[in-house]
Amino acid sequence: MTRTPGIQAAGTPGRAPAGFRTPALPASVAQASRLTQCQDELRALQGLDRAGWQRNQPLLDEVLAGASRYVMLRPRLSADMRQVMDSVHQAHLARACQKIHADLFSALLKRADNP
Repeated sequence: MTRTPGIQAAGTPGRAPAGFRTPALPASVAQASRLTQCQDELRALQGLDRAGWQRNQPLLDEVLAGASRYVMLRPRLSADMRQVMDSVHQAHLARACQKIHADLFSALLKRADNP
């Protein structure tokens, strides 16, 4: 198992609980650069819209925890099941990251309109 890039210790905003470790996800489930970008945008959102960050942080944590559980089960699945479930988990991550991206963009526009 490896630490997920961009995830830090518990007690700090935008961070996973202490000792939280996720297995490295297959490329088909989540690309590291996309996940890193998503986590960076979530941290940026924290500074602009605390309520938006508080809505999105648990959502991303839940998606990552689900993917972590799936990765442990994945080797026991057939190839066709893996293909389907990889797509499902990739879609969950994409949806969570798109929501974070949209909320960050909205917060940036709001800040630009009210300097």
